[in-house]
Amino acid sequence: MARHREMTNEEIKIGIRKLATSEQENLISFLRYLIEMENRELFLEEGASSLQDFCERLLGLCHGTALKRIWVARAASRFPLILDFLGDRKLHLTAVSFLVRHLTEENHRDLLTTAVGKTEPELKWWLSELFPEKLPPDWNLNGHEKIIPLDGKTAKFVLVVDEEFVKQLERAKEIHKHEFPDGNSLAILKKALNQDLHDHDPIQKARRVRKPKREDKKQIASRKIPRGIEYVARERAGHQCVYVSPDGVRCSERAGVELDHRISWAVGGSSNDPGNIQLLCFAHNRWKGRLEFGRDYRRDNPWRSQ
Repeated sequence: MARHREMTNEEIKIGIRKLATSEQENLISFLRYLIEMENRELFLEEGASSLQDFCERLLGLCHGTALKRIWVARAASRFPLILDFLGDRKLHLTAVSFLVRHLTEENHRDLLTTAVGKTEPELKWWLSELFPEKLPPDWNLNGHEKIIPLDGKTAKFVLVVDEEFVKQLERAKEIHKHEFPDGNSLAILKKALNQDLHDHDPIQKARRVRKPKREDKKQIASRKIPRGIEYVARERAGHQCVYVSPDGVRCSERAGVELDHRISWAVGGSSNDPGNIQLLCFAHNRWKGRLEFGRDYRRDNPWRSQ
């Protein structure tokens, strides 16, 4: 670890890319070995009752990691094209694990090719459309739900939802990522319900006490970004973080994006100048603040040239 602390930023960036490539190459080799271990039943000689037992107990892999690799190895034994797609980094292991139970001699090439470039949610929706699962006869999309009490304080809540609801929930997770970085669906839904009750529950309205106006409203307003300028900044950025690396790679984050003063408000930057307002993700916004006001993690500040 000490040697890594002495590396330059450039050495670290080059090194991690090399390791990612070698990790992918090692994965392909591992899958080939798994295929042979099962074909020759070598796990039995090693004292394991199954290939999964061998991977978990003797190789020390966790249950999920072992299963995913075994599924993909078995599929690759039937369809060697899988290893080519993994080796060329067209697909990752998780994507292939979603596909394996649907692959046949007739469709495997088309499915693998069409899956290239899809995100995990896109892949799941696409496969559900191609290979739909039937709902139980007593379920429907008209608000049918089941609440199963578990221990007096918690319950299992089962609800069949439509695609629109899923998209709304995912968008809510993006908007509130800074507040719920783990994407907790329960927290998001409780927040929405609390807000709805706050706005419409007559009991809460009766109990609410009007708060006095803040004396420092003028000071806050001077820092607040006008709504029109906020709209311009968000539209100009395409609702995506605007940070671009020295190599020209733009941050792809669209969740939890925040408004930021290019020239910080603390040193005289204007909130009323559209050119001084930009959109940054939570991480890049905090990093920019550290570079400007705290410990400088890099010799050259990339924000000075933007």
